[in-house]
Amino acid sequence: MSPRQSMLRASAPVRVGCGANGVAMQFDVLVVGCGPVGALAANLLGRAGLKTLVVEQELEPHPLPRAVHLDHEAMRLLQSAGVADAVASDMREAEGHLHVGAEARSIEPGAHRTSRTIWLRS
Repeated sequence: MSPRQSMLRASAPVRVGCGANGVAMQFDVLVVGCGPVGALAANLLGRAGLKTLVVEQELEPHPLPRAVHLDHEAMRLLQSAGVADAVASDMREAEGHLHVGAEARSIEPGAHRTSRTIWLRS
């Protein structure tokens, strides 16, 4: 086990019911919630070799977009999870953004300029 894995490993494995074959299932990590952060955390933990269980109360994904802006650091995280190219095709570059709430009103007045950042595709 690498030092990184030992840092991430829980003090005791998570035990969950019985699998299809009647054997108790064990996991190294339990991630509660499969939103953007939980999904990325579970992906990175699994890629680090940890047996990860994700629990989510919702049956369907949230119907509206969650991210309005990703910077180069976020793209590098997605790249390390192996999904940057897949999500990049759904993105578009913008010179700024305006936060609009459910009532179609601006949450923060005015457009916000963002600096141009770079991430390198693998």
